[in-house]
Amino acid sequence: MKSSLTLAGESLESSVAKENLLEIIGDLSDSALEKLLDLGDALPIFSYLTKGLKTTIAIRDAIFLEKVVAFLQNVGKIPNDSRVKMISKIQNDEKYRNKFGKFSLIALDRFNDEYKAKYLGIAVQYLAREEIPFDFYKRFSHFLDSLTVDDLQQFTEETFLNFGRNTFYAFESLGLISISLKLPTENDRKSAWREDPNIIKVSRRSLTDWGHMTKNILLELPISIK
Repeated sequence: MKSSLTLAGESLESSVAKENLLEIIGDLSDSALEKLLDLGDALPIFSYLTKGLKTTIAIRDAIFLEKVVAFLQNVGKIPNDSRVKMISKIQNDEKYRNKFGKFSLIALDRFNDEYKAKYLGIAVQYLAREEIPFDFYKRFSHFLDSLTVDDLQQFTEETFLNFGRNTFYAFESLGLISISLKLPTENDRKSAWREDPNIIKVSRRSLTDWGHMTKNILLELPISIK
């Protein structure tokens, strides 16, 4: 017998595979959340999630539904045949215990902001185009869950390498940024002499492969496949 979470995941996959997904949900705003109760026939995920709910949706339920909406609004931008192919490919891969729908619902439930749900929906676009594998999709969801929305926005700025120590360590601990030490050049010595005239090493900060992929997804830029 399938668990309720598995059934919910399958209902999300069925909704993702809907041919007219963007038409159904594309213009749904936060102020129209009450309409979700009427979307059950069109999108199975809302039929499943709102089953048994009263007309007045609890705050926790409303917040989760907002995240599902933000997620699906970005997933709906993918051509339907690509969505169906993506789900089928993951379903048929035995190495994945948690399939696309179940994993995505778990991730959405953890997120504390609908913007993170939006970013996860954008990541599905890369997954469907095979610019990222399902493994990285799961890792990207972990990055979203571990960082604040402000961190994610700052990560896309050109000056991200000038972050404060604590912010930098947060990115480094996730494997998004690396730091290496090198001998200082003459220019390094000149620029640092006031703070440390006896400088013997300087640090070099750079994006890792995961960092480049994450930044490109957040900015909706292409990811070149190596």
